[in-house]
Amino acid sequence: MASRKNLAVLPLSSNICEMDKELQMAGEEELAAIPIFSQLSEIQRKKLASITKKQSFRKGATIFKQGDPGGRLCILREGMVKLTRLIRERQETILAELQDGDIFEEVSLICGERHSTTAVCTTNAVILTINKVDFDKMALENPVLGINVLKAINASVCSYIKEKKSKIYDMVDYVTWTY
Repeated sequence: MASRKNLAVLPLSSNICEMDKELQMAGEEELAAIPIFSQLSEIQRKKLASITKKQSFRKGATIFKQGDPGGRLCILREGMVKLTRLIRERQETILAELQDGDIFEEVSLICGERHSTTAVCTTNAVILTINKVDFDKMALENPVLGINVLKAINASVCSYIKEKKSKIYDMVDYVTWTY
């Protein structure tokens, strides 16, 4: 049975039985395998790994729910996760299906906002997390690394936005030509 102290450090899921293991620290080599961090130097990845936690979840586990406290970046190391959002408080809509290497909750790391979606594992999954408080402290101590990580996150977000804009433009073209 986990002690009170251990329960306090399990930040992602309130349902402890859904997790395979308690938190572990991620290694530099794990971050090197994540596309957005591959451009960082080995020294930078080691510093980032020192604040990156790793946690395993079983298929069907809820990582967090829409509205839960945020404050962390999530990186899908292995597995698949779906992000959903309740529309009009009753209809669940799938916003994204994530795969190995995808990042999510970027705004939560930068702004500390509550989770805007619910994340559920569609397979067994390994999630890496970077806590906002730890990231902010590291960025103050090593501004170059902080800027490089934010640039990597920014590039990922911009790529995602461009992809979604392209789909929206395709839908507008379809509607325009159909009607």
